[in-house]
Amino acid sequence: MALDLEDYFRTVFEEHLLMKVPVRDRGLMSRATRMIEKQREIREVDKQLQTHREEFELKTDSLRRRRDEVMKKEEKLKESLLKFDKFLKENDAKRGRGEKKAERERDAVRQKEGEIEKLKEECAVLEACRLRLQRRVGKTAFYWTFLEQVLRLAKYEDVWELLGRFATLLSTREQLRQRESEVQDQADGQRGALQRYTDQQSCSILQKNNLLSQLQTELDQIRSKTLGWGEQVVSHPNHSGEGDASIGPNQSGDP
Repeated sequence: MALDLEDYFRTVFEEHLLMKVPVRDRGLMSRATRMIEKQREIREVDKQLQTHREEFELKTDSLRRRRDEVMKKEEKLKESLLKFDKFLKENDAKRGRGEKKAERERDAVRQKEGEIEKLKEECAVLEACRLRLQRRVGKTAFYWTFLEQVLRLAKYEDVWELLGRFATLLSTREQLRQRESEVQDQADGQRGALQRYTDQQSCSILQKNNLLSQLQTELDQIRSKTLGWGEQVVSHPNHSGEGDASIGPNQSGDP
């Protein structure tokens, strides 16, 4: 609307001047009119340039705000990654302690197994001794009957000592068998606990690795978007410079 009024008043002013100005001065008025027209064109170009500059500033502000938001998100993501890295280090430390504990438990299991083997060997020796004694008793049944008859008359310490020794061996064998069963139960329980602990740690490490991969992917995407916005900001000043260059020749080429 402002441009239409300006054109109207300019036209009336020029017609008024042409009516009052002599014919010999109309060439001068024509040059003045062209100069006014050029000034009007220059003002229009300045307005367009100002409009482009304002649009560019708006886009620049928008990109700056986006960049600030991305930087804030990236900082938060960095903090999250640092916390997660700390968590992984702590988890590695816990895993190291767990592995040492598991190694100690495996050593304890091996020790228990060694004790079991030793007890088995002792049981085997005692069983062999019992069998020998049993065979000897079978071979000497006649003499045993004779000894019983003799024992009715008198007590012989050697015979009782032999019987006491045999009873002691039987009791010891029973104790060793019971001990072997207890040690075997303990070893089985420790093996089961070790397997459960190993499975839990493996599952936890797998979940943390998946989360780390997801966070790394999000960080790469944010960096890619940031680079794209930076290229857009750089491209806008180039377009503005080309617009200024296109205005220059029109101004210098006019009479």
